Amino acid sequence: MHRSMTSRRQAANATNIIETESGYQLAILVPGYQRDEINIEVVDRQLTITADKSEKDASTKTNYREWQLNPVHKSWTLGKAVDVNQVDAKLQNGILTIDLAKKPEAKPKTIEIA
Repeated sequence: MHRSMTSRRQAANATNIIETESGYQLAILVPGYQRDEINIEVVDRQLTITADKSEKDASTKTNYREWQLNPVHKSWTLGKAVDVNQVDAKLQNGILTIDLAKKPEAKPKTIEIA
């Protein structure tokens, strides 16, 4: 998998990528975001994750702000070993976990000795 990053601000959404025999697992920090604020897409072998927490109420005025959640935009080019039809995601305690299955032909094969 190849990573592309469009700005330095995105480093706040650190990512761990783990490879197993059956696939890859991405764990991305997205504290403060809810499921309905995160979008995950796979288009032409490009996995893209975006999240935005824009002001919900336009009638409210912020007088003082010490922090805010920055929009998230991360993307990876998926290798040919990844089965793009088998992608699962879950969000728990501010960590978005995405499981990407490997195609059967990409999984290790055990050869028995006769």
